[in-house]
Amino acid sequence: GLSTTDLIKKSTHYSMLINRKEDIHQIFSNFGRIPGFDVIRIYDKQGNIIFSTLPREKGTRVPITSEACQVCHRYPEPLKALATKESHRIITAPDGHRILALINPIENEETCYGKGCHPRPEQKHILGVLDVQMSLKRVDADISHSRRQTMLASLVVVFSVLLVTGILIYTLIRVPVRKLTAGTRAIAQGDLDYTIPLKRKDEIGELSDSFNRM
Repeated sequence: GLSTTDLIKKSTHYSMLINRKEDIHQIFSNFGRIPGFDVIRIYDKQGNIIFSTLPREKGTRVPITSEACQVCHRYPEPLKALATKESHRIITAPDGHRILALINPIENEETCYGKGCHPRPEQKHILGVLDVQMSLKRVDADISHSRRQTMLASLVVVFSVLLVTGILIYTLIRVPVRKLTAGTRAIAQGDLDYTIPLKRKDEIGELSDSFNRM
């Protein structure tokens, strides 16, 4: 994510130095046409949207209390750098899909000061902010698909285990018990020569041998 914002910053760096706004607009348009990008913006220090892939946003201003601005302006003194965990956030679009929003400050450099456009870096460290919002629709769809596949696989495993367990219980316990029951009924009816046809080396086999000897 952050490598993407760094790539956009570096792509527009030279155009910003020579103040070629049409080049920056073209670069933003090219990135905006790549699947996965919802919107790309550049804010100045006052919250004005200088560049945006959404034409209707150009020239508009967002309040300092907005979510994008509060990343840096939630403290009495605006941050000069962002920790990695503070540079991204997950937001929800109006239509309900999730968006990965990435914030990357645009630092003042000696080259910027040398062009006479900005004060020295020690007087103004941050010139603005690059805000890149990337759709997570595809990611969420893949996660949902993987979740369904995992649930299906789990159901198959559970069903297989239950099926095997049922077969083992039937062949190792239920069938021998039924034969023992048939033997006791035969004895009760007076058939003293009845033998139980079980040849096993476990407790049930021992019980069957004892019954036959009896």
